[in-house]
Amino acid sequence: MKFLKIICCTCLLLTCKINPTEAMEMATKKSNVVVVGAGVFGASIAYQISQNSNSVTLIDNNEQIITYINDKHAHPYWPDIPFPDNITAKVDPSFVSSADILFLSIPSALIPDLCKTIQNFNLNSDCDIIILSKGLCVVNRIHVKTMVDIVHQYFPHNDVYAAHGASFADEVIQNIPTHLSIGGTNFSRAKYLANTLSSENLHFIPTEGYIGLCVAGALKNVAAIACGVVSGYYKGKKCDNATSVIATLAIEDIKEASKILGEENDLSLSSIADIIMTCNSSESRNRVFGEHLAKGKKLIDWRGGLVEGATASENAFLLKNYSGGESLKLLPHVFRIIRGDETIEEFISDILKNKINP
Repeated sequence: MKFLKIICCTCLLLTCKINPTEAMEMATKKSNVVVVGAGVFGASIAYQISQNSNSVTLIDNNEQIITYINDKHAHPYWPDIPFPDNITAKVDPSFVSSADILFLSIPSALIPDLCKTIQNFNLNSDCDIIILSKGLCVVNRIHVKTMVDIVHQYFPHNDVYAAHGASFADEVIQNIPTHLSIGGTNFSRAKYLANTLSSENLHFIPTEGYIGLCVAGALKNVAAIACGVVSGYYKGKKCDNATSVIATLAIEDIKEASKILGEENDLSLSSIADIIMTCNSSESRNRVFGEHLAKGKKLIDWRGGLVEGATASENAFLLKNYSGGESLKLLPHVFRIIRGDETIEEFISDILKNKINP
């Protein structure tokens, strides 16, 4: 154990450029972590990070879930997977004031209101805020902003990060190895957080910048809808060739959208993995929703749960109208399909049957 502490301390010295005393303190300190959102994803992350934390508190306004977690010491979605003893659950949001590290794992559309609520409590200015929610925010119906930027506006004295990657909750909690990229307002601190939070089966990879990470986390769901549309259009025929083209075009669109919002960095490997997984997995709600659209059905007919890509498709459409945004070739079409301004046949023809110039 002492040897591991020395290694961790050395890594912090080399990567974060801090003095030796502070490095040793950081390497040995266990944080109090609060996760807002006790749904399946927030709970799965809490399960993993509890290995390296003093305490993990899940906060949610669903009293049934909170009671179940405290009484059964498990999550109702996975009743046979026992939680570690250092995980507790609360309804009272004031417990955010005890956090050294605060994770936000609720639908991205609810994050601004959550931030207003948290402002009522004395959040420590040293508390690191990590956003697990994937989405972008439209301000005044014109401007597209990342969730990191939105949260940082509410908490300008705190460092704010996004942590995204290919990460189905069922696999996270079953100890299937998962990698998340983490990037935000303080790259050196992101390196420390990656060291602090990573467990044997959940690895946080620090990345410079955060715009590409946030854009990929949101727009990959739009890409998955597009893949579902193609899969549904060909009615069960194998169409891996076509959906691979869709995924590739999506990656190019996401890179372009990141540039429009001000970041030139390449996409992280975790982001690319997230795009590929969401586009190809039958477990992806967004892909299944695309198949739903291909059957001639509408968003209003959908009963399969939250479809993040439907909202994010409007972000892509708005970004197309930004300076330079005309180079987005794929993702804005999805918004037009959902709105009824473009048929599936027109989409297939424009994207897959016509030559697309680079």
